[in-house]
Amino acid sequence: MKSLTIIKDPLYGFVQITDPLIKSIIEHPYFQRLRRIKQMGMADFVFPGANHTRFQHSIGSMYLAQKAINTLKRKNIEISELEQQGLQLAALLHDIGHGPFSHSSEHLFFQNAPHETVTYKVVERLNQEFDDKLKIALSILKGNYPKKFLNQLIVSQIDLDRLDYLNRDSYFTGVSGVNFDIDRIIEMIDVSENHLVYDYKSLHTIEKFLLDRRFMTLQVYGHKNNILVDLLLEKMWSRFKKVAIGENILSQNISFWITQTNQRNSSDISQRKIDEFLKLDDSDMVQLWKSGKSHSDKTIQILCRSLLNRQFPKIELSQSKPYDDQIDHWKSRLDSWQRSKELSSYFVFAGHVKSLTYSSRKDKVYVQYKKDRIQPLEELAEYLKSNYFSEDKRVYYLVHPK
Repeated sequence: MKSLTIIKDPLYGFVQITDPLIKSIIEHPYFQRLRRIKQMGMADFVFPGANHTRFQHSIGSMYLAQKAINTLKRKNIEISELEQQGLQLAALLHDIGHGPFSHSSEHLFFQNAPHETVTYKVVERLNQEFDDKLKIALSILKGNYPKKFLNQLIVSQIDLDRLDYLNRDSYFTGVSGVNFDIDRIIEMIDVSENHLVYDYKSLHTIEKFLLDRRFMTLQVYGHKNNILVDLLLEKMWSRFKKVAIGENILSQNISFWITQTNQRNSSDISQRKIDEFLKLDDSDMVQLWKSGKSHSDKTIQILCRSLLNRQFPKIELSQSKPYDDQIDHWKSRLDSWQRSKELSSYFVFAGHVKSLTYSSRKDKVYVQYKKDRIQPLEELAEYLKSNYFSEDKRVYYLVHPK
């Protein structure tokens, strides 16, 4: 008999693991590192309960993969034991390329390489270590496995990742109103011509999922202080990179990155950089803030104390781009030492963030209306025809001292 490992998850109850390879991956230091990386970055500055980790989310995604496998097998969809294992591993490892505070540091370490690219590199390394036993998982993650529906379960507009994180993030932030039916969505999946489809009976459940995703973007992910802390982290990092090269106050893990030039090409991710990246977690960034609060550079002092003590500047959100004279007005009110062109951009700055609920242009979601009729979701869900849901929404910000 295979030995049984049970993990108690606050959302799903007992998650059972019997596969020895999956157990070994969970116990690996690369995966255990995810215990020390918060799922929602620095969102606990706004929602104090948001301290859940990438480890929890990854276990949850794997559990949903188990449920999806059971549903498809019951509907006589052919999935081999190796493919079942590969799908679970892909769900488990899909976020292993995240750095400190998850998306908050997305482009600090590898400027043009998103966490997915780093994930591929880490899984390739694990695949070598485990004698090529992760090759199916890696192919699913990269989207080139022949059974496209397995790829779509991991990366699509309604995938296991999104199903788990929306449910988990709403639970830990304490945000009410997000209550789409995960079980029903997974129960309604099927396969047609090698593509994942959803039974028409699940249409309203899928609509609720998309509405909840938009709601979470507006109320949680797009909260003005969530936007602000990510911007402050970026400003703090860029200032350290400019003035603190070679200083011994930095942790060894961080000092390697402070001395690196900006990464211009995602293909330049070296093995050395992956080695150094896998040493990092949230604690390294907090240590950097602590060292910076007494730094000789006043700009670093202010930015690090702002993050450590939650002493934030003001952020204003609007639907229109701030005028140059608004920015100049706030720069003119800075202290004299801050007014130079070089320093003022750390204290007064503007830009925009984008969000998209559903794209009707790529990776379409298909609904099986009848056994022989399949339609794109946007043709059945009327509100998806609205620009509000199907086009990038821009929100402009202006940050300045209070």
